[in-house]
Amino acid sequence: MALFFRKLQEGYDFDKCYTYEGDRLRLQAQLLRNFDKAVFDEVFHNRHDCVVLDIGCNEGDAAMDRLNGRSVSTYIGLDRSSVAITNANRKYADDCIVHFHQYDVESPKLSVDLHSLLKMYDVEQVDVITISMVLLHLENPCELIK
Repeated sequence: MALFFRKLQEGYDFDKCYTYEGDRLRLQAQLLRNFDKAVFDEVFHNRHDCVVLDIGCNEGDAAMDRLNGRSVSTYIGLDRSSVAITNANRKYADDCIVHFHQYDVESPKLSVDLHSLLKMYDVEQVDVITISMVLLHLENPCELIK
């Protein structure tokens, strides 16, 4: 079991060796996508030019899938993994709408740094905040919610 978790932390490819786990993760992603669709439909109904802050964006795949076709003027994705942010920037970032930044949301400077980040993109307010699977990994999730 320790070998499995060590390989998982190293970015082990479930599809090649752990078929059951790969299948489980794909099913989990599909269930979340199906649930999220109804929520996103409701949140974005009759809303235009939304500013979206995505906390725990990973590589951006889920957000880009769920936001496709919606009226978004600015998307800012944050994740603590520099590898995930590098991959997200490579796949999705552009100079106008989509931006990814490596950031640990448990940092005590979150509020100050977030205000600076929003100012950098000339954003006065955020319309939609998504937090997907992040609260599970935090020592003090209430701080982030505040």
